[in-house]
Amino acid sequence: MEAHARSLRVFTGNDRELARFLGQYQEPANAVHLWALDNVEGFERFLDEIDRLLHNLLSSAMTLRDHTRRVRRKLLPACAEDNLSEKYEVRVDKDFGQAPLPQFVEDLRNFTLHRRLPVATGGLSVTPGVSFETRIVLHPSDLLKWSTWSPVAKRYVESAGDEILMASVLRDYRATVVAFQQWFREALAIRHRAELETLEEEEANVRKLWQRAWGPAPSDPG
Repeated sequence: MEAHARSLRVFTGNDRELARFLGQYQEPANAVHLWALDNVEGFERFLDEIDRLLHNLLSSAMTLRDHTRRVRRKLLPACAEDNLSEKYEVRVDKDFGQAPLPQFVEDLRNFTLHRRLPVATGGLSVTPGVSFETRIVLHPSDLLKWSTWSPVAKRYVESAGDEILMASVLRDYRATVVAFQQWFREALAIRHRAELETLEEEEANVRKLWQRAWGPAPSDPG
């Protein structure tokens, strides 16, 4: 379970890093400098960093997916005492298997791995005294040149119009993954409650033996 938690932390860390990087350029001062006509090289470096961070996020998303499947097979197999395994299958199918946006993210990783990095471009919209928005987008017309999209993912791309807003994809996919992983971790805790309680007791005994032999550890409040 701790190995699985590490994979989850890698995904959330990559997601947080990309979201933070995009968010910096919602600040007017940063955006004005980024979009300055004499800052072409700076803008190209900005897009290069988007490529790097997006690649890391997509890779970690699929790592988390595959590690979750392995942990499920090992620690949450079908069991006559509960229906958690069946609930897992239903939830995976609803949240990921038949959901257009998660299928798009999964296929975008394959697009990145087997074809090339997707082309990301930027846009800036300013209404003086009213609104200021900078956005990074992927272009469906470019993505659809790849013939290997799954039917569900392809429908998502086709229905997106002229642009797919990266920040919206990240926000919605993050919400889906976090909610599912929270449920999954709770299901594992329910299934293995007895083993986890035994582990906690054994860890407590080890701490007592340590304190008896060496005194309280530096980080031990006692």
